[in-house]
Amino acid sequence: MADLLGIGHLLSRRVEGLSGGEKQRVALARALVLRPKALLLDEPVCALDEVMRQDVCAQLLRIHRQLGLTTVHVSHNLEEAFSVADRAGILRDGVLQQVGSLDELLRRPESEFVARFVRCENILGGQAEDCGADGDTTRVKIGRASVRILGRHSGKVKIMIRPENVLVVPRGTRRRDTGNEFSLKLTRWRDCGAYVRLWLDGPLNLVAHLTHAAFTELEAGTDTNLAVILRPEKIHVLSK
Repeated sequence: MADLLGIGHLLSRRVEGLSGGEKQRVALARALVLRPKALLLDEPVCALDEVMRQDVCAQLLRIHRQLGLTTVHVSHNLEEAFSVADRAGILRDGVLQQVGSLDELLRRPESEFVARFVRCENILGGQAEDCGADGDTTRVKIGRASVRILGRHSGKVKIMIRPENVLVVPRGTRRRDTGNEFSLKLTRWRDCGAYVRLWLDGPLNLVAHLTHAAFTELEAGTDTNLAVILRPEKIHVLSK
């Protein structure tokens, strides 16, 4: 097990001389050497720095696959969950709210709580007004805006669209019909490293995540009006 975890060189060391990551690998070896049927990990990397956290998570995934061992990994960190898990369950007050693949939880959450837990801020409530001529879409009135969504719906409807699925283009750009288009004002933006976060206000208030290249192409500053497109197939209806 020491060879599997790459800690053979640590066996002669004293515990107080180990780093945080080394201690975690030693603790993992102590659990695995007993050949358990299941491995329970309660926030195993929360005390580690970012680089060490990634390293330990990579080792956990490798061991999980190599040993074929059922592992329950508790975490509050979304990136950590994506780096180690095949399936996930979201708990609230001790009750599972939804269980499924990470893709299902991220893009098809069942409730507003789950949607916000997986960092979707664009959650909008409205009233279904009419169905399209083909019967496959519904127009939902949200404040001063009207949004076309897929499927037949009635009464109050709550929808979500992930920030990375909010399409932002300069006003006046020529394009084919896209379903839902609004003129929104860029009120502020922030460079978040892997993406640029935009706050957009108008008939709808939305948050968008753009690549740096896409944001640069906008040539936009604060108070610039931009065309914002919400594709119906990217809009998800929350069931509860």
